[in-house]
Amino acid sequence: MKAAVLSINCEAASIAGVTSLLEDVGLTVALTLNVADAGSFLQCYDFATMAAGLVVIVGAGAGEKALLNAAPDDNFIKRDNIFTAFTDTDAASLEAFADGALKKASARMRTKYSRYVFKTFNAAVADIAPLLKDIRHIKKVVVSYKPAPLECDVILRYPASIDKAELEALLSDVHKALGKLVYAVGDTDMAHTVCALLKTRGKKIAFAESFTGGGLVSSLIEFPGASEIVAEGIVAYGNESKTKRLKVDEKLLTRYSAVSKEVAFEMSYNLLAESGADLSVATTGYAGPEGSPVGECYIALGSLNGIHLYKYNFEGSRGEIITQGVKTALHLIICVLKDEKEFASFFS
Repeated sequence: MKAAVLSINCEAASIAGVTSLLEDVGLTVALTLNVADAGSFLQCYDFATMAAGLVVIVGAGAGEKALLNAAPDDNFIKRDNIFTAFTDTDAASLEAFADGALKKASARMRTKYSRYVFKTFNAAVADIAPLLKDIRHIKKVVVSYKPAPLECDVILRYPASIDKAELEALLSDVHKALGKLVYAVGDTDMAHTVCALLKTRGKKIAFAESFTGGGLVSSLIEFPGASEIVAEGIVAYGNESKTKRLKVDEKLLTRYSAVSKEVAFEMSYNLLAESGADLSVATTGYAGPEGSPVGECYIALGSLNGIHLYKYNFEGSRGEIITQGVKTALHLIICVLKDEKEFASFFS
């Protein structure tokens, strides 16, 4: 079923929580409208009712509710076979909306849906959508996307009553279509996936970070039990720290600069030797605006079997480059720990 969102003097970003809740229960948001003045409210409402069976009005006051013959404290009404719900954008209102009006509407409008999330890396919606063109045409199966920097959640919604064998075949087809773009499934993230894989593999990791500024180690420390998998984290931002804490040869810094594969190698190699970890990760790069070329970064992953070096040229602001560095390093770790061949090459 389709839903429409009619907001009253709201910024587009502020209704994201409403649209997300609608999508989470399998509703397709067919239309979003923002009403700037009371005079056009009814016209916009009537237009919304032509596009959807549920109209969610965000930010309605007593005046707008009165126009729909609703009481000031009503949060859900039915008018001419159209369900209308009222909410605001603050967290408490959204929670009340999800537990009240939205549940009522979804229960009366259609079959209950379940969802399954495929977490993908380094692919935009424009890259993913063509891979799932056949899936999108399956009756009552809804595919939606939640993009983020370097990531995109592929959200599959299907009737909760679907046959188990049919569901397994559906999930298998989607997984096969997405292939290696998928780094995990379910409501998780990259850092949590790394933690889970390290625990499963029985490995400890250490970090020597420069341009990522501790972003990698802090993303893992968030999770309970991190002491079982994190051996050490060093933020060696300046050259002096690199030489004193990581024993990087000053001659390498002079000859190649701090942002080089040679220095990344040395950081990872020496950290591995000193920390007692099974896997070491080092980052160095130009996050900007100083340094040239801005965005040039090196990530090193090391084990007793050797050091693997990766060069990247990220784009964007300083914060965006740092975020890309953190996520890319986490994904490299996932690939090493998840893939049996990669794991064997690192640790056998």
